Amino acid sequence: MRIEPRQHLLDIWRAMARNSIDDGAWSWGKWGGLSSVADAERLLCLMYPATEIAGFRLDDPDLTQYDVEKALGRPGGRTEIPGLLLTAVGDFMRRHTGDDERPTFAGGHYFAPQEDGRELTGKQREMEVVDSYSMSVTLCLATLGFLRTYEARTGRRDMLHLIQELKTACSNRLTAAMVSLLRSFTVNVFDAESPQGRTLCELLGQGRLPPRLVLQTFQRRFRSLRATLTE
Repeated sequence: MRIEPRQHLLDIWRAMARNSIDDGAWSWGKWGGLSSVADAERLLCLMYPATEIAGFRLDDPDLTQYDVEKALGRPGGRTEIPGLLLTAVGDFMRRHTGDDERPTFAGGHYFAPQEDGRELTGKQREMEVVDSYSMSVTLCLATLGFLRTYEARTGRRDMLHLIQELKTACSNRLTAAMVSLLRSFTVNVFDAESPQGRTLCELLGQGRLPPRLVLQTFQRRFRSLRATLTE
């Protein structure tokens, strides 16, 4: 069986274009805006390859390859594709920003009730989820890289204005996502003699070293790291 990753990615982009581009404009469909995770994933299907793979670049119309342009099927050709994507990203930023102007990371329809027949409340669907934080970090970094190149390639005033708006929005969302990711981690402290401690010692010693020696070795190897950590 022949593996053709470029062709597979182009096929994905064609499917994206069929389902997300309607009459030359971005369309979220009926599920759009309900889940920040799903919306970010959809944008990343285009934005990530476009910023990470040279052969799929979209931020410089002069370098956009013919098969890439045809896969997206954008009326107006390669010069209109960057504007379409940035408009979609801008819409994403607005959809997932709260009334207090803070970025939101709702799971939306990613959540489902445990019991059949029950419906989740709007408040429950607005709960933030770690997947959204991580997706937003990737999307914002990809978008900022895209903007850096495209800003030097366009003279359109509307696009330059949108670029400045997106720089601010991406910076705010990136910061919020990274802070939220950091706060998502917890530290579970337990004694070496507890069941968790004995299990960890067995794992580290691989069953060949006594727990006391495992603990001493662990403490010695990580002494410098522990010294840098604060409460």
